[in-house]
Amino acid sequence: MARTVLESLRLTAPKDAERDPAFREDLLSHIRIGMRVAGMLGVGGTAAWTAGQMLFRHMPFQWALDGRSGTVSLWFPLIDMALSAGVFLLSFSRRAREWGRVITGVLAVAVLMASVTDYLAAGIDHPSRHGMIALVMLVAIGTMPYRAGQTLALGLITAFVYAVGALAIPGLFGHNPINLIPEFPIFVAILIGMCTGISAMIYAGRWDAYRARHEERELRRVLSDSEQRYRALFEDASDGIFEYSDIENGFTMVNPVIERLLGMSAAELARTPFTEVIHPEDLERVVRIHKARLSGEEAPMRYTLKLRRRGSDVPIVCEMTLHQSDDLRITRGAVRDITEHMRMEEQIQILAQLPEKNPFPVIRFDRDGRLLYKNAAARNFPAEIGRPDLTITDLLPPDTPARVKRLIETNTTIIDGRHDVHGRTLSVTYRPLPDSQQIFVWLVDVTERIRAEERIRAYATRLENANRELREMQSQLVQTEKMAALGNLVAGVAHEINTPLGSIHANADVSRRALDIVRTSHAQGLCHFEPEAAPRLQRAIEILDEANMTTRTATDRIVRIVRSLRNFARLDEAEVKEVDIHEGLESTLTLVYHEYKNRIEIERDFGHLPPVRCYPNQLNQVFMNILVNAIHAIPGEGKITIGTRALGDQVEISFTDTGVGIAPENLDRIFDPGFTTKGVGIGTGLGLSIVYKIIEAHHGRVEVESKVGQGTTFRLILPVQIPESEGDRETKQ
Repeated sequence: MARTVLESLRLTAPKDAERDPAFREDLLSHIRIGMRVAGMLGVGGTAAWTAGQMLFRHMPFQWALDGRSGTVSLWFPLIDMALSAGVFLLSFSRRAREWGRVITGVLAVAVLMASVTDYLAAGIDHPSRHGMIALVMLVAIGTMPYRAGQTLALGLITAFVYAVGALAIPGLFGHNPINLIPEFPIFVAILIGMCTGISAMIYAGRWDAYRARHEERELRRVLSDSEQRYRALFEDASDGIFEYSDIENGFTMVNPVIERLLGMSAAELARTPFTEVIHPEDLERVVRIHKARLSGEEAPMRYTLKLRRRGSDVPIVCEMTLHQSDDLRITRGAVRDITEHMRMEEQIQILAQLPEKNPFPVIRFDRDGRLLYKNAAARNFPAEIGRPDLTITDLLPPDTPARVKRLIETNTTIIDGRHDVHGRTLSVTYRPLPDSQQIFVWLVDVTERIRAEERIRAYATRLENANRELREMQSQLVQTEKMAALGNLVAGVAHEINTPLGSIHANADVSRRALDIVRTSHAQGLCHFEPEAAPRLQRAIEILDEANMTTRTATDRIVRIVRSLRNFARLDEAEVKEVDIHEGLESTLTLVYHEYKNRIEIERDFGHLPPVRCYPNQLNQVFMNILVNAIHAIPGEGKITIGTRALGDQVEISFTDTGVGIAPENLDRIFDPGFTTKGVGIGTGLGLSIVYKIIEAHHGRVEVESKVGQGTTFRLILPVQIPESEGDRETKQ
């Protein structure tokens, strides 16, 4: 009942109100003020009461606790003032404010006890009069934001403490207990009730004020959110939204879609009559509808119209939706650009006619494989392929019903599925329509196309083979031309070297003969020299002998190199001729000596070979290509073994190196033109291809064995006699 009354008087707040952080922060601010008021009342009230006793009642003060009657000790006023000052100072601490109501309550009880003890210790008979200072503190407490129950409990505790103190304290100081006057409890009860009401009103008032502010903020937030949502919907809408005023004769509100649609800014549209944005084709009709609506006549609120974009005469087809307005002079609505939609509808109408006009057979089945539709091409197709006794379904695969059901259930499209029937090849396309549980099937006769593709593939194969042979012949021709140029160069160099080389060789021989004559003459005593000159002359003769021997050795070396060059090129042996294979190998080794000297050991395992009928210069090229590859395959020091042996009417020439070897996946490709493992810019990839072609032209074969990390062996097997007619044919080619 009491709570109902209090609630009706707006004197209460919810029990969990202080769980709200914002409300609790508001209470802490009020508690700070209440603590300061209580502290100031405690200090000021105690000082005023003490001064009043001294001035008006002429009561002396002393320091003793148990003074005589009519005197009051100074200890207790000082205690009251110190406690009150402490509460005032604690109000500046946030942590203390959290406990501010408890601290203030303890202050009230302490001040009351100090006052009661002060007067009762002095034997004063009427403590109720002198305890009024504590009741003043209770009034101060009433200004604190206590809940009603908290204030009531604090008042009862204060009254109880006062009653117990009045009965017990006199005995502690040797006085008789006093008799409590009955008016004082009634006065305390009234005061407690008053303080409870004040506190409840303050607390509830703070709650109401907080709730009002909170509701206002919430309303503002909701309003702001609503405005933002509306603004977002307005700005981000896919349709154009506008408001037009006949009063201002312009658009008062447009969203960005309208601006993009009409090619004008909002500021420009605010000064633009609506008649300027309507396409001339629809202007009369739209104006008539607008005037009918302004006059209150029945007019459509949704219709299609054409708008005009600034700078363009192409109409924009839009769907207009108007909204009711209290003021008919204000037109609000939305427009949607349906230009593309209208274009698509036209295309759909055209597409809808395509099956019947399609020159290829088009048929439609349901999920059970029942034929629902076939176009004219499907009806005529069996007769076109020479089978008028059949129907279009007879030309489909046998499993068509089961396939149709599966494709519809799984929504799977099959494009260009091939089906052979009655000597024809058909391309079958299945396109399911899951919503209607049907499927379209297109048929295209691709027989002639497939035959044409086969002819094209065969022609492409022949063309590719011809191109490959042409490339190989071209590479062979290039290499042959290079060898011919090299032969001409070698012949010229050899001829130029021979003339000065003959002179050097002759001079060396003349010098040797002259030295022999000098040496003989000196030995026979025909030449006389001074004794001191004889050793010097003898030393000079020895030096000349050594120089002459070095010159002769160098000239012999040059002669061998020139002979090797001539043997390698063999310009005078362009026809088939019987040659010594070993001579060609030695000439080639001489020419590549600079590639392997001081690094690779050459081991010769030559057998007895008959003269071989061949093209000498081409075989020398083969030897050089294989030897150069073997030398490059050895990164450091190594060994190359060259072996020859006779095999009846064939000869075998082998080259075995200790190089890095060839990977198994590359063995089948090493003779392909352009294939190389030496890297970009190092090899052309033609060396082994030329080897293969030359040996093939000699009716021989090339065998290769290789292990990665161990080395490679090339074996050339050649017939001893190449047929003359074949040789002549190859030469002409």
